[in-house]
Amino acid sequence: MSDTQPTSQARPSGVVFFPLASNAHALIAGGPVATVRSRLKVASLLYDTVLIEAGDMNVSAGPHGSFAVKTPHSSEKSYGWQTAKNRGVAQGGPFHVSFAPEAQPGIPATGPFHQVLHSQTSISWRPTLEPFRHGSSVRW
Repeated sequence: MSDTQPTSQARPSGVVFFPLASNAHALIAGGPVATVRSRLKVASLLYDTVLIEAGDMNVSAGPHGSFAVKTPHSSEKSYGWQTAKNRGVAQGGPFHVSFAPEAQPGIPATGPFHQVLHSQTSISWRPTLEPFRHGSSVRW
């Protein structure tokens, strides 16, 4: 006979957050998205609230530099998973980043633009969790 006392199995509670940056590599159409979907399902069973970052992200990197920018959710934009083919095509060419000063704060610059980065593309990711927000990609 054992002297061990039964332990209560308390499930985690609270909130869990899925950010774009830490899921960027896996957010590609097909099997990789399925792994993120599985993590979201498990999280929904373990936590009271599951939060996912809205919008999308553009990540480009190469031997001469990298650039990443997040774009907030827009109801005017159609979101979808990046395909392996699209990712491969984007990695086949260079990327560049150019900036121009704003004439008035908050009004997009019209130029002239100055290139600050030009590199061959090693990584070109366009992750989004948006399709999960609308439930169309989550088969419970």
